[in-house]
Amino acid sequence: MKHSDFHAVVVGALAKMDRATGEKKYSGEAPEDLIMMTFMHESGGLKANRQVGGGPALGFGQMERATFNDTFLNYLRYRPIHLKAVLSLLPAEDFNYDVINSRLQKGFVEVSPEMLVECVAFAVGMTRIHYMRVSESLPNPAGKDREIYLKELASYAKKHYNRTGKATPEKYLQDYLANRAKW
Repeated sequence: MKHSDFHAVVVGALAKMDRATGEKKYSGEAPEDLIMMTFMHESGGLKANRQVGGGPALGFGQMERATFNDTFLNYLRYRPIHLKAVLSLLPAEDFNYDVINSRLQKGFVEVSPEMLVECVAFAVGMTRIHYMRVSESLPNPAGKDREIYLKELASYAKKHYNRTGKATPEKYLQDYLANRAKW
Protein backbone atom coordinates (compact mmCIF):
# COMPACT_ATOMS: atom_id res chain seq x y z
CA MET A 1 0.00 0.00 0.00
CA LYS A 2 1.33 3.42 -0.92
CA HIS A 3 1.85 5.84 1.96
CA SER A 4 -0.55 8.38 0.44
CA ASP A 5 -3.26 5.72 0.18
CA PHE A 6 -2.54 4.63 3.73
CA HIS A 7 -2.86 8.18 5.06
CA ALA A 8 -6.23 8.47 3.29
CA VAL A 9 -7.36 5.23 5.00
CA VAL A 10 -6.34 6.62 8.40
CA VAL A 11 -8.21 9.89 7.89
CA GLY A 12 -11.25 8.08 6.45
CA ALA A 13 -11.38 5.47 9.20
CA LEU A 14 -11.28 8.05 11.98
CA ALA A 15 -13.96 10.13 10.26
CA LYS A 16 -16.12 7.02 9.86
CA MET A 17 -15.81 6.34 13.59
CA ASP A 18 -17.07 9.88 14.23
CA ARG A 19 -20.01 9.37 11.85
CA ALA A 20 -20.90 5.99 13.36
CA THR A 21 -21.32 7.53 16.79
CA GLY A 22 -22.40 11.05 15.88
CA GLU A 23 -19.55 12.39 18.01
CA LYS A 24 -16.29 13.97 16.88
CA LYS A 25 -13.96 12.29 19.32
CA TYR A 26 -11.92 9.95 17.14
CA SER A 27 -10.56 12.17 14.35
CA GLY A 28 -8.38 15.25 14.28
CA GLU A 29 -4.82 16.28 13.64
CA ALA A 30 -3.32 14.74 16.79
CA PRO A 31 -5.00 11.31 16.44
CA GLU A 32 -4.07 11.19 12.73
CA ASP A 33 -0.45 12.10 13.43
CA LEU A 34 -0.25 9.67 16.36
CA ILE A 35 -1.59 6.74 14.36
CA MET A 36 0.63 7.52 11.38
CA MET A 37 3.63 7.79 13.71
CA THR A 38 2.74 4.53 15.44
CA PHE A 39 2.21 2.65 12.19
CA MET A 40 5.34 4.06 10.50
CA HIS A 41 7.42 2.98 13.47
CA GLU A 42 5.80 -0.36 14.28
CA SER A 43 5.64 -1.59 10.67
CA GLY A 44 8.99 -0.25 9.50
CA GLY A 45 7.37 2.24 7.15
CA LEU A 46 4.45 -0.02 6.14
CA LYS A 47 6.74 -2.94 5.34
CA ALA A 48 5.44 -5.43 7.94
CA ASN A 49 1.77 -6.25 8.46
CA ARG A 50 2.78 -9.16 10.72
CA GLN A 51 5.55 -9.28 13.29
CA VAL A 52 8.89 -10.10 11.72
CA GLY A 53 10.14 -13.43 13.01
CA GLY A 54 6.68 -14.87 13.59
CA GLY A 55 5.79 -13.11 16.83
CA PRO A 56 2.26 -12.38 18.00
CA ALA A 57 1.88 -8.80 16.69
CA LEU A 58 -0.53 -8.16 13.82
CA GLY A 59 -1.36 -5.33 11.45
CA PHE A 60 0.67 -2.23 10.64
CA GLY A 61 0.22 -1.17 14.27
CA GLN A 62 1.71 -4.50 15.41
CA MET A 63 -0.97 -5.04 18.05
CA GLU A 64 -0.52 -8.28 19.94
CA ARG A 65 -3.40 -10.72 20.22
CA ALA A 66 -3.43 -10.37 24.02
CA THR A 67 -3.79 -6.59 23.72
CA PHE A 68 -6.51 -7.01 21.10
CA ASN A 69 -8.52 -9.38 23.31
CA ASP A 70 -7.96 -7.26 26.40
CA THR A 71 -9.22 -4.19 24.54
CA PHE A 72 -12.45 -5.99 23.69
CA LEU A 73 -12.99 -7.72 27.03
CA ASN A 74 -11.89 -5.00 29.44
CA TYR A 75 -12.63 -1.81 27.55
CA LEU A 76 -15.00 -2.08 24.59
CA ARG A 77 -17.27 -4.45 26.46
CA TYR A 78 -18.16 -1.61 28.82
CA ARG A 79 -18.16 1.21 26.27
CA PRO A 80 -20.77 0.48 23.61
CA ILE A 81 -20.22 3.79 21.82
CA HIS A 82 -16.56 2.91 21.20
CA LEU A 83 -17.50 -0.64 20.24
CA LYS A 84 -19.93 0.71 17.68
CA ALA A 85 -17.27 3.07 16.32
CA VAL A 86 -14.61 0.41 15.84
CA LEU A 87 -16.99 -2.22 14.48
CA SER A 88 -18.20 0.25 11.87
CA LEU A 89 -14.80 -0.17 10.22
CA LEU A 90 -15.26 -3.87 9.51
CA PRO A 91 -16.55 -5.04 6.14
CA ALA A 92 -20.37 -5.10 6.21
CA GLU A 93 -20.55 -8.90 6.07
CA ASP A 94 -18.45 -9.12 9.24
CA PHE A 95 -20.25 -6.38 11.14
CA ASN A 96 -23.30 -7.23 13.20
CA TYR A 97 -23.14 -5.02 16.25
CA ASP A 98 -25.95 -6.77 18.13
CA VAL A 99 -24.46 -10.24 17.76
CA ILE A 100 -20.91 -9.15 18.52
CA ASN A 101 -21.99 -7.06 21.52
CA SER A 102 -24.22 -9.83 22.87
CA ARG A 103 -21.38 -12.36 22.72
CA LEU A 104 -18.94 -9.83 24.16
CA GLN A 105 -21.19 -9.27 27.17
CA LYS A 106 -20.84 -13.01 27.84
CA GLY A 107 -17.04 -12.78 27.63
CA PHE A 108 -16.52 -13.96 24.04
CA VAL A 109 -14.58 -11.95 21.47
CA GLU A 110 -16.22 -12.68 18.13
CA VAL A 111 -13.83 -10.60 16.05
CA SER A 112 -10.62 -12.31 15.04
CA PRO A 113 -7.32 -10.52 15.66
CA GLU A 114 -6.51 -11.46 12.04
CA MET A 115 -8.81 -8.59 11.04
CA LEU A 116 -5.91 -6.30 12.03
CA VAL A 117 -4.10 -7.69 9.00
CA GLU A 118 -7.09 -8.07 6.67
CA CYS A 119 -8.73 -4.68 7.27
CA VAL A 120 -6.40 -1.70 7.58
CA ALA A 121 -9.24 0.64 8.61
CA PHE A 122 -10.10 -1.71 11.49
CA ALA A 123 -6.43 -1.74 12.59
CA VAL A 124 -6.56 2.07 12.59
CA GLY A 125 -9.68 1.98 14.75
CA MET A 126 -8.24 -0.50 17.22
CA THR A 127 -5.10 1.60 17.54
CA ARG A 128 -7.21 4.71 18.16
CA ILE A 129 -9.19 2.85 20.82
CA HIS A 130 -5.95 1.63 22.39
CA TYR A 131 -4.82 5.23 22.82
CA MET A 132 -8.25 6.27 24.11
CA ARG A 133 -7.77 3.93 27.06
CA VAL A 134 -5.06 6.26 28.31
CA SER A 135 -6.13 8.94 30.79
CA GLU A 136 -3.42 11.36 29.65
CA SER A 137 -4.63 13.69 26.90
CA LEU A 138 -3.02 13.66 23.48
CA PRO A 139 -0.52 16.45 22.87
CA ASN A 140 -2.32 19.40 21.30
CA PRO A 141 -0.75 20.83 18.14
CA ALA A 142 -2.58 24.17 18.43
CA GLY A 143 -0.27 27.13 18.85
CA LYS A 144 2.84 24.97 19.14
CA ASP A 145 5.97 24.70 17.12
CA ARG A 146 5.55 21.59 14.92
CA GLU A 147 8.86 20.10 16.03
CA ILE A 148 7.99 20.42 19.72
CA TYR A 149 4.53 18.95 19.11
CA LEU A 150 5.92 15.95 17.22
CA LYS A 151 8.49 15.29 19.96
CA GLU A 152 5.67 15.32 22.52
CA LEU A 153 3.66 12.96 20.32
CA ALA A 154 6.63 10.59 19.98
CA SER A 155 7.06 10.52 23.77
CA TYR A 156 3.34 9.86 24.15
CA ALA A 157 3.51 6.96 21.65
CA LYS A 158 6.46 5.36 23.43
CA LYS A 159 4.89 5.82 26.85
CA HIS A 160 1.45 4.49 25.93
CA TYR A 161 1.91 2.09 23.02
CA ASN A 162 5.35 0.55 23.27
CA ARG A 163 5.78 0.73 27.02
CA THR A 164 8.20 -2.16 27.45
CA GLY A 165 9.66 -2.36 23.94
CA LYS A 166 13.11 -1.28 22.85
CA ALA A 167 11.85 1.71 20.90
CA THR A 168 12.64 5.24 21.96
CA PRO A 169 10.65 8.42 21.39
CA GLU A 170 13.47 9.52 19.09
CA LYS A 171 13.02 6.40 16.95
CA TYR A 172 9.25 6.97 16.73
CA LEU A 173 9.90 10.51 15.54
CA GLN A 174 12.65 9.44 13.15
CA ASP A 175 10.42 6.80 11.53
CA TYR A 176 7.54 9.27 11.23
CA LEU A 177 9.70 11.97 9.64
CA ALA A 178 11.45 9.52 7.29
CA ASN A 179 8.07 8.54 5.84
CA ARG A 180 6.14 11.82 6.16
CA ALA A 181 7.10 13.14 2.72
CA LYS A 182 5.49 10.06 1.12
CA TRP A 183 1.91 11.12 1.96
